[in-house]
Amino acid sequence: MVGKLRILWLGHWHSDQALFGRKAVNQAATTWSRGLLQGLQNAGCEIRVGTHCREQYWPGGEIYPGREEDFDKSLPFNYVNYCNLPLIRKVWLTSAYKRMVAKQVAEFKPHYVLSYNLYSYHCCVADIIREAGSRWIPIILDQDNPDHDNWHEFKQQSEGASGYIFLSWWGYKNCPGDLPKLHLDGGVDRWKGEVGAVKRGKLVVYSGKYNDSYGGLDALFEIFKRVETADCKFCLTGKDARGSLKNYLNKESRAEYLGFVSCDDLHNIHLKADAFINPRPPEISDNKMIFPSKLLNYLSYGKPVISTWTEGLAPEYKDLVWCSLSGEHYIEESAALIDRALNAPKEESEHIYKRQKGWIESGHTWAHQCRHLVEWLNEI
Repeated sequence: MVGKLRILWLGHWHSDQALFGRKAVNQAATTWSRGLLQGLQNAGCEIRVGTHCREQYWPGGEIYPGREEDFDKSLPFNYVNYCNLPLIRKVWLTSAYKRMVAKQVAEFKPHYVLSYNLYSYHCCVADIIREAGSRWIPIILDQDNPDHDNWHEFKQQSEGASGYIFLSWWGYKNCPGDLPKLHLDGGVDRWKGEVGAVKRGKLVVYSGKYNDSYGGLDALFEIFKRVETADCKFCLTGKDARGSLKNYLNKESRAEYLGFVSCDDLHNIHLKADAFINPRPPEISDNKMIFPSKLLNYLSYGKPVISTWTEGLAPEYKDLVWCSLSGEHYIEESAALIDRALNAPKEESEHIYKRQKGWIESGHTWAHQCRHLVEWLNEI
């Protein structure tokens, strides 16, 4: 392709102010989107953003959310306002995105429009994109299990797409049809581990959402309960929007919740960690179409990462993540793996550090991932 690749992004693009101030703004989605777009820009692409401010339905959130300060100003962006009432929000966003995208494709003339998932307000602009001579590629970060209707709803939602990008390995391997596909689970901005990082105790860290399904809150504290290393500590960070943690913390004296912290503070916490935990319950069928992006961030520190195995993970993760492969006994097995990690000999810790560092730096920085993505876009 001659000249710069022009890309219009439809998806998350929140500022730090919105990330800290709005309960509905997701840290994982924001971090992933920033990594992708900054990586594409560094790879020589010209980027524009079309977005809106995520917010809980009124009265839990503002009735007309979204101001300039809610968005990251590092790239040119346009945002749509909407009425944040049940039933009305979806229709309003659909209409607003149609107007915004029609204007952007006419002015910017993007070669590609990339969208975050198959939200209705993104899918509705497929015809506008195609008629303008551009191509739409949805990036599937998380999606309902498509097996329940043999991918019918998925194909209906993505009608008009020119290809797919999947974070889930299972989705990439099983998506039907002849459209071009790319597996891209994402990256990190850099290797973050430090040899001999200060250890202040046997510390296990979890950073993420807190709910009873995807976050695995029940499972997380059951795992903690079964860890036998008495002098260990469990450190939790992230948004507890529903106040779910209080009752759990009262029952586990080794656990401490630090709330939603800045990127710098989170980095310092991760440097002090002796192990990380990803407790996603393996029995959830939607795991097939989900890649837990926190794993990449965990792996960039060179510490043991304990996780349940889910079908969204590519086979290479079996050599990187300490996995419970049992659906029935994953709580007991995860606890045993934490004990093993906290008491690992120095030689094993050094081996883990070197292996993860080599893997991240050889292909899982955003620089590597986005060069690969640009090559694929140019090929198709």
